[in-house]
Amino acid sequence: MKRKSLDSENCIFCEKGHGHEKLSSVQSFEQDSNIRTMATELQGAEILTRVSGGDMIATEAKYHLSCLNKLRNRYRSFLRKQKQQPENDDDRVNESRAFEELLAFIEESVISGVFRV
Repeated sequence: MKRKSLDSENCIFCEKGHGHEKLSSVQSFEQDSNIRTMATELQGAEILTRVSGGDMIATEAKYHLSCLNKLRNRYRSFLRKQKQQPENDDDRVNESRAFEELLAFIEESVISGVFRV
């Protein structure tokens, strides 16, 4: 991943200036950390190259609020998709095994007369 120098007069996300929207500055370490976390988990190589130059407060990184919101929305969508992915195979095997054992118990109970059909 090639590192780019950060132009402090352009948005760190879209690399455009303040022509179409006001630029805001990264003003907290928490915001810096959140942007890095989202970019890393989304595997956003382009964003990572722009924010990997060090502390975004010290480098006076700026962003458009709409660009930050787009990143947040992509990240929320990414998290939602991760939660919807099927459970790990071991969990499915264990659930299937438990269900089979429950069915076998019920069948045995019906045969032995505990339950009447």
